[in-house]
Amino acid sequence: MANDKGPVPIIVGVGDVKNRSLAPEAAVEPMRLMLQAIHKAIEDTGLPTSATQSLQFEIDSIDVVRSWTWPYEDLPDLLASNLGAAVKHKFYSDHGGNQPGKLIDDTARRISQGEVKIAVVTGGEALASLGACFKAKKMPPGWTKPYGEIGSSSPLSPVRYNASARYSVGLPVHVYPMYENAFRAYRGQSLQANNEESAKLYAEFARIAASNPNSWNHGKPAATEQDIGTVSKANRMISSPCG
Repeated sequence: MANDKGPVPIIVGVGDVKNRSLAPEAAVEPMRLMLQAIHKAIEDTGLPTSATQSLQFEIDSIDVVRSWTWPYEDLPDLLASNLGAAVKHKFYSDHGGNQPGKLIDDTARRISQGEVKIAVVTGGEALASLGACFKAKKMPPGWTKPYGEIGSSSPLSPVRYNASARYSVGLPVHVYPMYENAFRAYRGQSLQANNEESAKLYAEFARIAASNPNSWNHGKPAATEQDIGTVSKANRMISSPCG
């Protein structure tokens, strides 16, 4: 799409996949999950089969959010090769929850400046599958040869030694409570009021997730506000800095 000021970036298709199996023999690596998602996104355009094939081969930009699950040497290049696309822009980002939005923004800018035309922004993890394989003391079957030590991508890995690793606060479950408690204190909110507010918010998320086929909880009864707000053995407080 274009106007007098140049190309206008638009999102023409999205795709999402979930491997629910925790059987080691059914473990699918992140790269394969991303390929499945890309193919779903191409199908989501609604174009006829002949046109979707042409669209796939004309992809000229691939940005990938760096995977925590598996160390790849060049994941964007692997995806490009499997798609059969002559990609001129390939980028493998740093880790971070901000990266998907940032990569979409950067991609839109390149399209608007005429640097690329058909772009893919993707990412994927298979931590549950990898954990199941480790628990069974098996290597994931048929996965791409790891580039470096398996587990070296962990935010707490010595390979990624930084302030977060030094104080064992590299995981989201460690970091986000700090933000939440700081925001709670700034608002003058009690711990109880904050817990009630969070329970109400996440009960709504749970309700939506129950009907989303790509959710881990799809098809299960949605957790209620009371379920989420009540601390129990099955719903323990994981991390709660209150200093």
